[in-house]
Amino acid sequence: MSSYAQDSKRFGYGVVATLPLLALYEYGIWQGALGNALNGADALLRIALASIAGFFGLSYGTWLLSGVVGGLAVSFLIYLKRQRVRITPRYVLGMFLEAAVLGIVLAILVHVMLSRSLPRFFTFTPNPGVVQQLAIQGLDSAWAKIVAAVGAGIFEELLFRVLLLAMLYRLWAKPGSALGDDPAATTRAVLVSSVLFMLLHLGSVGIGGLISIFTSSLLLSGLYVARGYGVVALSHTAYDLYLMFGVVA
Repeated sequence: MSSYAQDSKRFGYGVVATLPLLALYEYGIWQGALGNALNGADALLRIALASIAGFFGLSYGTWLLSGVVGGLAVSFLIYLKRQRVRITPRYVLGMFLEAAVLGIVLAILVHVMLSRSLPRFFTFTPNPGVVQQLAIQGLDSAWAKIVAAVGAGIFEELLFRVLLLAMLYRLWAKPGSALGDDPAATTRAVLVSSVLFMLLHLGSVGIGGLISIFTSSLLLSGLYVARGYGVVALSHTAYDLYLMFGVVA
């Protein structure tokens, strides 16, 4: 178990575990599952890449992210093969199972923290707040919900945890300390990144939804520090799916 906990926390395992979800998301976008919309974090990354591409005179910058991510993923797999780095399949499976459980735990914690009561389980009818958010975002089919949940898990965790949280931590942490080793810097980074994460959702949810998103971001940030990118990305996806499909309401 200690080997699983250590290995599955590594970014390499996170890449391997999220690759199938990335392929599913990109296929869904290509099919138009989200209409003309994109996940907010994904859109920010594409805009940044488009700006860089425009600076160098390249066209179709908004779609370069898929190619860059895909190329990096293939390069990473080639690297693993050439360096004979072993990825244990049962560990990857364990990450999916762990995330399936953690998604339920996250949903329960958020609900209890906000309403001081336990949620309802397996009603398969989302609560009114989630229904409102799905209507605003135009997620009216099961396929659209799945694509949206996968995009949120992959890109929001990549942007707000792997990049932003780590960057903020470095601003306040003691030199050379690993993420989580400096409690004060970790707390500051988690709070600031969670506020920015909440602000990303302005216009797509009401006040109650923003409070819920901020609360969930705090928990996801703690999970990232403890378990790494792969588990938190999968858990975020599971959490969104549970809410969207009324597994937890």
